Amino acid sequence: MVYIKNISISVFFPAYNDAVTIPELVENAIQTLKEITDDYEIIIVNDGSKDDTAEVADQLSKKYKNVKLECIEDFPDF
Repeated sequence: MVYIKNISISVFFPAYNDAVTIPELVENAIQTLKEITDDYEIIIVNDGSKDDTAEVADQLSKKYKNVKLECIEDFPDF
């Protein structure tokens, strides 16, 4: 992989009931992004999950400075 010094990358993951899968996804993304640049962010968008996705994503955002959590509150039930 090629390391590019002056590039910024934003990655986002929509998450719905992904408490089990989101940690591995984020950790794999971090490993890959670190090989490309130091300037990156990962945004997890929790879109009304009924499981522990918000809590898991919040823990990831506290563990990794480049991970951020956005929650869509009031998501309509269809």
